[in-house]
Formats: sequence, structure tokens, C-alpha cells
Amino acid sequence: STAIWDSFIENINPDWAGSSFGAGNPAAVEALKPEEIREFYRRAFNPGNIQIIVCGSIPEEEAFSAIREQFSSAKSFGRMTVSIRYEPIKSDKEVMIEKETDNVYTMMGKPLPSSLPLEDMFALEIAASAASNSLFDRMVVEKGFSHTVFAEIINEGCINAFLMYSEYNRENHSKAAEAIEEELARASEGLLEEEDILEQIAKRKKAFILNNATTYERADSCSRFMLKGNITDINKFLPYLERVTPKEVSAVAKKYLSTAPTLSVSIGKV
Repeated sequence: STAIWDSFIENINPDWAGSSFGAGNPAAVEALKPEEIREFYRRAFNPGNIQIIVCGSIPEEEAFSAIREQFSSAKSFGRMTVSIRYEPIKSDKEVMIEKETDNVYTMMGKPLPSSLPLEDMFALEIAASAASNSLFDRMVVEKGFSHTVFAEIINEGCINAFLMYSEYNRENHSKAAEAIEEELARASEGLLEEEDILEQIAKRKKAFILNNATTYERADSCSRFMLKGNITDINKFLPYLERVTPKEVSAVAKKYLSTAPTLSVSIGKV
């Protein structure tokens, strides 16, 4: 999934092509030369809201001082808070990357605004989970031709997108790609199943009920807010869940997705 995610990001914003944070690999970060780091930040960043985690042996204050030379920012949860220059795709785009793999990996998605009202973000997260349920039922339960299926909203500062992902046998490429495209279109038209939305609302409510919430549910809900540096906003989540309706969730999905271009990136050989 890492390769297709990188390809998805690079195709939305070509400036990212060939750039790497060395995520999960401190040695790769330490090996970067100062001029490489300066050039990367000069091209990519402006003050805003993405989190940068600095890895390596460099002292914290020295790291912050070096980064401040490129942009003004604030410290939050021990991380720097900045944002990427966001240049979304202007029209539908389909990319097929030919590579010898056992299966085909496809990710389809639509870019979202870099800044969203809090309740719209809540609604889109619920909508993505509901769409994930629908996609799973269609591709795995009904058709039985997918290995991995999910839909989610990515709002990590560097890229904001509503996306669907699936891994499947190459023999099923046309059918699987069609299913993903149709499910994304359904979400974009505000045609999410009411039952799927209600199920996702109920699941999120459980995270706030002490005797029912599993560790995972609670951690998942809290981490979304903490990673964005707005942990206090979690206090607004339960009241929202108590009053939101499936119709409202579908309407928000339609509002943001109906006019956004679609990007499709597939890796494999068919």
C-alpha cells in the first residue's frame, strides 16, 4: 500500500515526486544533506498545519532553529506546525503503472479543500467509513474477488482526500475497477446507505461509553484529534454524533465530492 499511496500523492501534486521524509527510517533522514532539506522545504512548505516529526541525533532546539529559517511556525505537542503548498488536480486523471505483481492495487479518490469546518470533517469521516462498508460488501461478500478493501478520508495537512483502495486479482481488473468507481460515484452523489451511516455513528459513540468502549475504539477516536493538534475538539464530537442524521452526512459528502475531479492510480499488470 505504501507504493500506491506515494504514487497517489505524487500524481495529485507533482512537486512531491522523488521527495521522501524517510518515514520510519531515521537513518534516511540523518543522511539528508542540509541543502537537500532546504530545497525541499523551500519548494513545498508555507506556514499552516502539517506536523513534521524530526528524527535523528540533532538537538531539538537546533532542529527548530533550522526550520524556522524557512518559515514562521508554532510548536504543538513537541512538533512543528506547518503546511504544504496544495495544488490539487484540476480534472479527472487515470494512471496505470505497469509492474509485475501478483495482484493489482487501485486507489481512487477526490481531493478535498485544505481547510474544512470541523463538523464537515466529522461527516466526511463517517461517510468514508460507510462507503468502506458498502465497498467491502460489494467486492468481497458479493463478488469475492478482492483481498483488501477500504475507504477513508485523509486529512493530514500534506494531502486532504476522500479515497477508496482495493487489492484484487488481475483477472478481475475491469470488474473491480468498475466497482470502486461506482461506489465513489455513489458517495459523490450523496447516495450512501442509511444503514451503513447509522452503523458508523453508533461505533463512534461507543468510544465515549466507558463500559462499552474497547481500547482500540477509544484510542482511534482520540488519536485523530491529537495528531491534528486539536485534542480539545474531541469534546465536540459526541454532541455532534448525538444529533447528526444520515441525510446530513450524505449531503456533506455530496457537497465536497460531486464537483471534485477523480484521480485513479493503479499498480500492476493487466
